[in-house]
Amino acid sequence: MAEGITAVYVRTRLEVTEAELSGLIKLFRERRTFPEVRVLENGSQEIAFPHESNEAPVLEFTKQDNRYVCQASCRIVNSRLAGALRLAVARYKGNAIFHRYGDGFIMAYEYRKGTVVKITEIKDGETTVLYQYHAILRELEELFQKDSVEQEISGLKAEIDRLLDERNTSEEADRVASIDSELRSLSIRLSVLDG
Repeated sequence: MAEGITAVYVRTRLEVTEAELSGLIKLFRERRTFPEVRVLENGSQEIAFPHESNEAPVLEFTKQDNRYVCQASCRIVNSRLAGALRLAVARYKGNAIFHRYGDGFIMAYEYRKGTVVKITEIKDGETTVLYQYHAILRELEELFQKDSVEQEISGLKAEIDRLLDERNTSEEADRVASIDSELRSLSIRLSVLDG
């Protein structure tokens, strides 16, 4: 990180299996962040970074069934450690808010399930959204659903027309009553969809 820039993670949350926790520790070692791992009495684990600063960040992974959960806030001034933690959040589908403080501004990165969903700049008390993830898949599903509804409406109208034609030509009272019942059901369904 450039001189005078500090990274702060707020509400960082990672949930990993035991194998993933080993991979996470390996990631920190590969990034030369010099983690120290302590296993606690209850099976939970702490990853500390004593070479980071006087306020050594500690990530405590609490054992919950067969998973390890970390919820932490910490101040990081080492660019390698900040990068490693960002990579860990992305790789292990974590949630986090990461702030980068610069001269007169703050860049805030929000991660959900390992993906950056929002980037904002805070400067002179003003907040500007620079990037916001749009759930394209969800929007496509909604569009598909809307198209499906329109197709169903079209099918219902065709079925109603067919039944009306059959009703007009039918001479059997029982069949007319049956058609009327079907028409009522189809009309209710159509009004719900068309609503």
